[in-house]
Amino acid sequence: HFRAPVAPDDVVAPVGTAPRAPRDAGDASGSQPGVVVEPTLTHELSKELQLYFDRVTATVRGGGVGPEAPVLRAALESLQTDNGIHQLVPYFVRFAQEEVATSLKNLPRLTAVIAAVRALVSNPHVHVELYLHQLMPSVVTCLVAKKLGGEPSDLDDHCLLRERAAETMALVCAKFGEQYPTIQPRITRTLVKALLDQTKPLATRYGAVVGLAALGPRVTRLLILPHLRQVLETLEPMLAEGEEESKTDSKMDAAKSEEKARRRRRDARRVHDALKRAVGACLHAALAVPSAEANAASEPERRAARKNKNAASAAPGSVGPRSSAPGAGSVAGWKIGKAPGTLRVDVAGAETEIAIGDAVLSDTSEDPKAVAAKVAAAAALLGDCVVPYAAVPEAAGAFI
Repeated sequence: HFRAPVAPDDVVAPVGTAPRAPRDAGDASGSQPGVVVEPTLTHELSKELQLYFDRVTATVRGGGVGPEAPVLRAALESLQTDNGIHQLVPYFVRFAQEEVATSLKNLPRLTAVIAAVRALVSNPHVHVELYLHQLMPSVVTCLVAKKLGGEPSDLDDHCLLRERAAETMALVCAKFGEQYPTIQPRITRTLVKALLDQTKPLATRYGAVVGLAALGPRVTRLLILPHLRQVLETLEPMLAEGEEESKTDSKMDAAKSEEKARRRRRDARRVHDALKRAVGACLHAALAVPSAEANAASEPERRAARKNKNAASAAPGSVGPRSSAPGAGSVAGWKIGKAPGTLRVDVAGAETEIAIGDAVLSDTSEDPKAVAAKVAAAAALLGDCVVPYAAVPEAAGAFI
């Protein structure tokens, strides 16, 4: 049989059982004075559950590579929907802890472990919230670890793993944030510290950016944008680093230096692109979403007006309306352009200028105009193109 971990304090003992009193100095066990001995809970697992646990953990350890991919998908689907695995939750939590601690060089296995954690969190029939204090450190480790993977080909795949870990972390905060209000602030403190620590590698800072961005535009606006200028000051020298390094006596040393510089530029570009995606999501929330909501709210009135207009034009003796081409200002969009020290924002033909500075980025006001000015200033700092809205501006209603 399996030996379960000690139950948390908020787990209620089964009906009909009385809690055992802690042993003290006068106890016959010979323990030291003041030492509290917690009882160990032991229970039997059926052979079916043991076989299920062994099969799922073996599949996750394999990483779902090659022919095992369909088996891993089936195992994850079972973890997400099965209502008879609640007894196995503490064992899966401990399994995730052990695998993350010992397999940081095995990206397929870590990716499968994060997928299994996400499946368990998504399962409505199990109570994962009792073990979040044991589970979340493993997820955050996969998000901001200094190095993930051991092969040269893993240098690209680690970004995908960090993004999956960020999605899982955001799911936990969204699902259990109201029940445990301290979980998100504790995670965001860790991520902001990793982002601002210049001694951390760029891979760690990339994980911090995608983790904060996964928590939503408001978290990005409050925790990333005030530090955006500071972060960019450390990235820009790496982005502008030339292909040629200083000459050395050995050609081998020169090749190694050039390869390191190329990797730094690539990692810095990834962090910069992650910042652009985060600011792009803020732009969508600040500009496109309110416009879309206003259009949706006024659509019934516009539909009724069109209906009345068509009925009037169809009446006997009436003259139909003249068709005219729409004017240049008929499409309400945002045009943002940089000028020295200011940002020019053209909203449906009405042009305003916004000062670009630390005061704008540090503004914590929730006023829609202040929010729009803040994210627009962040977009100006990052460059002329903030994805994904510059690619399809017609869909978002925002023109950068």
